[in-house]
Amino acid sequence: MQKNRKNLCLLYAVSFLQGMVFYAPVAMLYRQAAHMTVTQTAVTESVCLAVSVFLEVPWGILADVIGYRRTLQICAAVSFLSKIVFWKAEGFAGFLTERILLGIVTAGLLTASAVCTVLTGKDYRLAALLTMGSYGLAMLCSFGLERAGEEQKQGRNSFRFRDSFSGWDWKWLIFLVVTAFGQEFHQMLTVYLGQLQYVRCGAGEWANGAVYILVTVAGLAGGFSAGLTRRLGAKRVTLLCFLLAAAGCGVLAGTENFLLSVGAVLLVQVCFRMFWPLQMSIQNKRAAPGNRATALSMNSLLMNLTACSVNPVFGKLADAGLPLVMTAGFLCCLAGAVLLPFLGDKKEKRAGKEKSVVR
Repeated sequence: MQKNRKNLCLLYAVSFLQGMVFYAPVAMLYRQAAHMTVTQTAVTESVCLAVSVFLEVPWGILADVIGYRRTLQICAAVSFLSKIVFWKAEGFAGFLTERILLGIVTAGLLTASAVCTVLTGKDYRLAALLTMGSYGLAMLCSFGLERAGEEQKQGRNSFRFRDSFSGWDWKWLIFLVVTAFGQEFHQMLTVYLGQLQYVRCGAGEWANGAVYILVTVAGLAGGFSAGLTRRLGAKRVTLLCFLLAAAGCGVLAGTENFLLSVGAVLLVQVCFRMFWPLQMSIQNKRAAPGNRATALSMNSLLMNLTACSVNPVFGKLADAGLPLVMTAGFLCCLAGAVLLPFLGDKKEKRAGKEKSVVR
């Protein structure tokens, strides 16, 4: 029990420190100042995801074989290296290198956003340097982890690769692909496109840090996901999240009002943060205990392949005009609202059994 408490505290510390991305409120502006376009940024994101695609299954197998603790330590070290590169990156090649390193590994945001807003100002490089420092501390924390729980109980002989595909059918594939489309637009919106939208509305650079704090706070809505799902059921929660997210994207496509834009981005953030724990719970329940890491890696592989294909499209649309890419986001969310809630087996109860995709 004491060992588990120690590991839990260290994992919280790692998560907090890696969440302290001080440049996050100006991530797109940082790249533009370093001679990057939105399309180039989207391409680097796709390359990052492509690297993840090729390494997802090997990482999952490695985690099941050598243990989650050692895998976490390796990932923390490579993440730290990626932030060193990001700090010095200039132009497409530098940022591409950082994304490749990040692709290998795939609460602190509130603090980081406040520091960026108050202290760093327009010194984007300082924000990157502070982020590098927080990732270094996270790496050090990871080396204090000990073997515990399921990792100790399962042996090497319990691993069977074919079990990683258990439960895959056409409904599950559609669930993963449609989820990936929606989540990838959410990622682009909250990390990059939102900043450009605020500039489009005539807001000053101060707005990015202030709004990012609000967006980060809105992300805490994910903590209410389980309770809401118990009350309404997973299908209703999924439908509600994607319909409201589609409404937010529709507003962003048609407005140049700053306050409306902020409200719409917050709405999209809340919706996807509410849906994130739900879809991860679904994935975990379908994964066999002895092959959980590999099974989740197989799911992630398919989702990353989907994201790789759509990311450059979002980038091109954004360079052509923000209303176009916001309309694309609206369509992605609408597709999620139409498809995701109805992928489960209608013969089963709303509470769901193991064969149901959406419980």
